[in-house]
Amino acid sequence: MGHFLSVYFFRLMLKEIFVTLHSATGLKNVDSSWLGQGVSDPFVEVVVGPEKRTTRTIDNDLNPVWEEQFMLPASEMDEIEFIVMDSGTVKDTPIGACKVGLSQLSLRAGPVQQKFTILDNKEKPAGVLLVTIEGIFGPAQPITQPIPTASLSSPLPPLTQDPHRVLATERSD
Repeated sequence: MGHFLSVYFFRLMLKEIFVTLHSATGLKNVDSSWLGQGVSDPFVEVVVGPEKRTTRTIDNDLNPVWEEQFMLPASEMDEIEFIVMDSGTVKDTPIGACKVGLSQLSLRAGPVQQKFTILDNKEKPAGVLLVTIEGIFGPAQPITQPIPTASLSSPLPPLTQDPHRVLATERSD
């Protein structure tokens, strides 16, 4: 019987994201009433998959500052959507939104602070959001792949506790 090497790949997977919604600038004013033109009262809905978090409303401000933080479950396959709304007495009115895939952000390198352009329902710019997103990573299930030891051209490195390294064990079949 030949010798086989079982290689275990331990890759840290995105489990959650920590979102800090800092501010918005240049929001489109969508507030109007029978009294005349008012100023929008914006709030933001942060959506990842079925999870949604909402900021507080900032009254009469087209350049609001929230500095609010949210934790949401996520995977690298998810998209994050920011929906900016104007709080109304009778109903809320959309100002604009943007959506980005979490895989497009370099979350493995650390927190990402980015400006996102908000688009209205006609795909025209309706303001800019300043957001920081940080990925929280955790271990995934190991992937095992046996390979014949005869295919190895160099000796195996020593086993390590570092989760980013490949762990190897030898078995005989």
